[in-house]
Amino acid sequence: MGTRVQSLGLSADDYALPGHDPSRLEGCHEVLNLTRPDSVERIHAEYLEAGADIVETNTFGCTSIVLGEYGLQDRVAEVAAAAGRIARRAADRFSTP
Repeated sequence: MGTRVQSLGLSADDYALPGHDPSRLEGCHEVLNLTRPDSVERIHAEYLEAGADIVETNTFGCTSIVLGEYGLQDRVAEVAAAAGRIARRAADRFSTP
């Protein structure tokens, strides 16, 4: 997920959260679950279109320690829940009975 996010060419503005300096959040790919869920969902869809049966959530660094480096330690549950919703939404579009 991280390498694919980096290839999107996102700017600091794509990482912007109210009350936080976007240039400080740039590189925190987990924050994209809140600021650019469309981009995260598109990555999931690419994997599913390529034939993947499962996708991982965008939560590699979704811990209080890692998110704390960005001043987001109190938003771990929110970021993780958003990641789950995004992955579920993408999977539902490709699910077959």
